[in-house]
Amino acid sequence: MKRPPPKASARASITEQLYPDNRASLTDRAAPANKETHNSDAVDTLRAGIHLAALWRGPRDRSRAIQFTLREFNGVEFLDIRQFVSSSGFMIPTRRGVTISVQQLGRFAEAAGTAYRKAVAMGLVTARSS
Repeated sequence: MKRPPPKASARASITEQLYPDNRASLTDRAAPANKETHNSDAVDTLRAGIHLAALWRGPRDRSRAIQFTLREFNGVEFLDIRQFVSSSGFMIPTRRGVTISVQQLGRFAEAAGTAYRKAVAMGLVTARSS
């Protein structure tokens, strides 16, 4: 049994579907006004992400790393701690990770410090190894 041919709109390119009145073409239009003029540079920087640190998963495993990045999404700033894997020479983010809102960073730092001090006290980590 044959399927009927797709509708004309389905055959249109993605650009034509998204911009039916041809708004995708280059024109001389003014950029939309930015409501947040005082923080626009900081917001743009956060959207792109501010790389803070990276740790290899293990001393012999250089194919996986954990990266710490400050980011912004939908007006919410957060710390993104994510595992990256090496693929074709590039580090690519995975779904494995955690995000912590900037309001919770102080509590997170406290908890991480407590965990580190406890590990040192138990002899799991030497104070010099970090």
